[in-house]
Amino acid sequence: MKTIYVFVCLILSVQFLYGQEQAPEEFEGYIEFVHTVSYTDSTADIKKAKERFGTSSVYYYKNGCYKWVFKGRKNIDGNETLTEMYSPIRNEVFITFTGNSPAVRPGDPQKHSQVLSFKYIFEKDSLAGFPCNQFFIETAYGDINVKRFFSYSDRLPLNPEHFSHFSHNNFDFIYPKIKAVPLDIKVIMDDYFIMEYKAVKVVKKQLDPAMFEWPDIKDHDKLKGNNE
Repeated sequence: MKTIYVFVCLILSVQFLYGQEQAPEEFEGYIEFVHTVSYTDSTADIKKAKERFGTSSVYYYKNGCYKWVFKGRKNIDGNETLTEMYSPIRNEVFITFTGNSPAVRPGDPQKHSQVLSFKYIFEKDSLAGFPCNQFFIETAYGDINVKRFFSYSDRLPLNPEHFSHFSHNNFDFIYPKIKAVPLDIKVIMDDYFIMEYKAVKVVKKQLDPAMFEWPDIKDHDKLKGNNE
């Protein structure tokens, strides 16, 4: 009887040490995206829309920080958006442009989108070799209705705590739901304009922390105030 008791205790100890659900190792590396845009109205200026959102991008991620490098993404003033970087410690987004001052935008803006509905679509598709589920969310930003679809893989996890205060674009709501780096982001605005970023390549690798170092920004508060 004593032998059985000891054996059971050993099993329970092993289950306690190794059998509990372990938090998966967070994704680190980069994802290459291709961008597409379209309108439901065939008379809309698709050329300007393509210039506005660019043709492709590379998304680098490490420990809650991301750096998004864009190609061919022009703003209304004709300057290109080069990079967008986020720091969970600062809870800010830093954006650089060609021929213009950088912008600093808070992760918790004063105006928020209202969540109208959301749902999961399981085993939706496969992207860049990763089987994906999909998360759908519908929001309202003033009079604008926005539907978004996030395809994600459990094999590319992230810690949603990094975005717990990042209410911009409802990321503080979305990331706890998917707990992964999105591989496809599709946005439909007012059932009229459609934008999609689709992953074509995923590379897991250790990234240099220097890539995510926050720049020493001159006139930080001024830049932030002008871009809220």
